[in-house]
Amino acid sequence: MSNFIPMQKLFILIIFITFSPPLCAQKIFTRHQGWSDLTLWYKVGEHTKVGGDFGYRTELEHFSFNQTYFRPTIVWQKNPLYNVSFAISNFYTFLEDQPNLCELRFAQEASLFWPQLSFMKIDHRLRFEERFYYLDNYSGRESRMRYRLALNPNKFTLLNKEGFYTSATWETFIGLGNNFDNPLGNLHRWEAVFGNKINDRFGVGLHYIWQTTVLTDNSMKIKDNIVRLRFAYKLN
Repeated sequence: MSNFIPMQKLFILIIFITFSPPLCAQKIFTRHQGWSDLTLWYKVGEHTKVGGDFGYRTELEHFSFNQTYFRPTIVWQKNPLYNVSFAISNFYTFLEDQPNLCELRFAQEASLFWPQLSFMKIDHRLRFEERFYYLDNYSGRESRMRYRLALNPNKFTLLNKEGFYTSATWETFIGLGNNFDNPLGNLHRWEAVFGNKINDRFGVGLHYIWQTTVLTDNSMKIKDNIVRLRFAYKLN
């Protein structure tokens, strides 16, 4: 119990400093972030691949934080209609004039690729996450559920050239419990993607993310503008 109260206060402080400019007496805050990452995959069997992603994130206006992460993942898919995966990730956040924050995260995920229409593919992703935070000598834990709906048009071309693709997604994050008084409510994320599969192994995508979070007491709304550059490479 002695670690609970300091962790509660410090974690709330870190969350707001990490992802926003200094707070003031306003009800709505708009924030700007830049993300970049690389995803690698290696097939180890007919139905299994291992790999994951790692990357860097920062706040673009004041550069008040820098975050690195890596997320080893294993995916099993025997049927083209669905797959399941498991991941262990570490997010480390470097802050100015504040203790750095370390997060260990476990994720269990299932994806359903249905329906597949003649003009569009639709997929659903359900993910459960267990998050463990470490801040100096204090720690906290939280669990949440994420559901994502993605719309992927077929046969997208640009200047009569193939290999390009687009996607539109919506995702909701629902908290399932924590051991501190977390004021952040449910989060919603909208994402537009434009990408190019350069060859059978390598691809690049540009993502724009619009994200909203409302505090549990409805006293504040946070809006995020995020630009994300993603690279992907298949090792075999």
